[in-house]
Amino acid sequence: MGNPLPDNSPAECDPDGENPCCSYRWGGMCGNTAEDCSCNGCVDYSVIYRDWRESGGKIKWRYDGRCGRWNPLPDNSPGECDPDGENPCCSYRWGGMCGNTAEDCSCNGCVDYSVIYRDWRESGGKRKWRYDGR
Repeated sequence: MGNPLPDNSPAECDPDGENPCCSYRWGGMCGNTAEDCSCNGCVDYSVIYRDWRESGGKIKWRYDGRCGRWNPLPDNSPGECDPDGENPCCSYRWGGMCGNTAEDCSCNGCVDYSVIYRDWRESGGKRKWRYDGR
């Protein structure tokens, strides 16, 4: 969150440590209070990692509605949006947030995961290409 690692990937807070939450309040410092974990724009990495670990790495979206390469999963793959949820589209307009408006689903660089997963499921998991050419 504004404090990149040497390879310019975003730094995270230790999900198993005493301060698992990244807060914008203090310029991206890690903390453990309700203000650090629940504020608008804050990230609780303990929840992200817990959900991801419990799914065996199969969950590809984050609880906080963030997506894209700026909001990676624990395995460093880009966060997706829940294809069956209320906000299936990843929009880069706000630094990678899931949404459901035409602007979120149809903008240049946006991804509609509801369509990607629907097409993939209909093919029985055999389809190896995406509607958006990516």
